[in-house]
Amino acid sequence: MNDSPNVTLPELRKMRKMTQLAVSKNMGISQPSVQKVENQKDMQISTLDRYIRAIGGTLELHVIINNQRLVLGMNNEQVS
Repeated sequence: MNDSPNVTLPELRKMRKMTQLAVSKNMGISQPSVQKVENQKDMQISTLDRYIRAIGGTLELHVIINNQRLVLGMNNEQVS
């Protein structure tokens, strides 16, 4: 059901032609902290969301139940 390629955070950042320093400025954290985020194996969704927004993206979480893909709404956001 998944035909999208798997990518890492550093790969996403490089696709956007951004440095860790640029991401750190957008997130309001230090460059070493961005490096830690990129190397984390387990992180809070809010941290991932901040990182994705810092590189100019939008985080969507999908749930697959009975072969049906659903977008998970978070924080009372309206999902269309």
